[in-house]
Amino acid sequence: MIPSMPTPFESAELNLKLFELRREPVLREARAWFIRDVNPETFEELLILMRGERNASFRMVLDVGNWDASRAVNTPGQSGDPFSGHYRDLAPLWATGQYVPLLYSRAAVEAATAEAITLTPR
Repeated sequence: MIPSMPTPFESAELNLKLFELRREPVLREARAWFIRDVNPETFEELLILMRGERNASFRMVLDVGNWDASRAVNTPGQSGDPFSGHYRDLAPLWATGQYVPLLYSRAAVEAATAEAITLTPR
């Protein structure tokens, strides 16, 4: 099934959801830093910027002795779908240095699963 084009209302709703992220104070400050300070003139300068503490959009703490005790966070959220409740749900945690469980074992993942999406090739 080929997806249909969004209606004008759906397009407007998508744009509003995307721009909601622009109002988050920490994300606004991060964007301002990127525009203001990220102007590398050499590849080495780019590497320094990308390895810096201000560029950590994904962070994780791994417990190799107990994988299910690992923690992670990414911004803005778990979903790439702007209509999902998980699209920007991690931004406040990321902004305050908090983490969520990064589960590994099948039992832990299945116990915590709230929704599953099945992708079937054509």
